[in-house]
Amino acid sequence: PVGPSSERLHEFRGQYPMDDRAWNFLGGVGGAIQQVVVSDFRPKRENDPDYSAAVTAFVRSVESREGRRGAAAPPSLFQLESFRERFPMDDRAFDYLCVSAADVQREALQNFSPKRLEETDFSRQLTAFLRKGPRTGGQEEYSRYGGATSRDERDGR
Repeated sequence: PVGPSSERLHEFRGQYPMDDRAWNFLGGVGGAIQQVVVSDFRPKRENDPDYSAAVTAFVRSVESREGRRGAAAPPSLFQLESFRERFPMDDRAFDYLCVSAADVQREALQNFSPKRLEETDFSRQLTAFLRKGPRTGGQEEYSRYGGATSRDERDGR
């Protein structure tokens, strides 16, 4: 994953206070966009009690300048860590999520629906979900680290 750590994002929010809407907007963009925002944001006024509008406008300008939209960008480290908080998993499963292809990561963040919500460790269920790859109608399967391979290629045809 690309982008600042969740600690760095929280430091940024402490330095530039913003409402939950602006915070969620920042958290919802790709990691590359977040990295530019936390490193390049310079408000017009210092010591403002609320930077929500300024941060939101800056995120939008970075998105358009970078030519990336949320759906195309890989999930940020902050988004992946938030997912891990929601669905606790061991380090190995989290590493597997982190090295998966961006479309596989997005699929997991949007559509992972565990069968047993009472679990305290979702590692096994998440790993099985990731191995299936994105829902492509069975045309592709994904290797262990997220690389697409055709079934014919995999079967040696």
